[in-house]
Amino acid sequence: MDFVEAVRRGCELTSPTTSLFVKGDQHTSTCILGAALVGVGLPIPSTTAKAIEMLREIFPILSDGELICPEWHSRPRILSRGDMAVHLNDQHRWDRLRTAQYISEASNG
Repeated sequence: MDFVEAVRRGCELTSPTTSLFVKGDQHTSTCILGAALVGVGLPIPSTTAKAIEMLREIFPILSDGELICPEWHSRPRILSRGDMAVHLNDQHRWDRLRTAQYISEASNG
């Protein structure tokens, strides 16, 4: 399963949130990275560092190079693909699926 499909499945099971990996004890709301974990059926780890480590193993695309933010900034914002996913979701309020599609398309482009 690719990153976009994992996020799509996670979005079907959770509502969106920003600035938090998960919200609520039942993981009913997740950020884009939490949605990807839920989408592949994995439990959310107790630490964000562990979750990111798991995600990078499952989806190497998240640590494969850097992207320039497609939104306007006073100077270019260059981040790893994983960090860009969080940035677009949290800072620019892109929805989780749109963000996953951008990360994937930019990686193939």
